[in-house]
Amino acid sequence: MVKVGGIFLAMKSSKAEEEISLSKNAFDKLNCEIETIYNDVLPIKKEARTLIVIKKKKETNKKYPRTFDQIKSKPL
Repeated sequence: MVKVGGIFLAMKSSKAEEEISLSKNAFDKLNCEIETIYNDVLPIKKEARTLIVIKKKKETNKKYPRTFDQIKSKPL
C-alpha cells in the first residue's frame, strides 16, 4: 500500500516501455502517475534495467485491493 503523496519504485527489464503502455488504465484506476523513468545497465551482467518512480495522487477506490480470482478474471 502506498500513501497519498508517496512513491512506489518498480524495477523492470528492458521491456519496461511495453509494460508501461499496457498499464496506463491501471494507473488511472489506482490514482497514480509515473513521475520519473531511469534507464541503466547492470554493472556485471551488462543487462538493461529500468527504474520507474510512480507517485500516488489521491486515495484509491475502496474496491481495491481485489481478490486473486477477481484479478485473474478482470485485469485492470
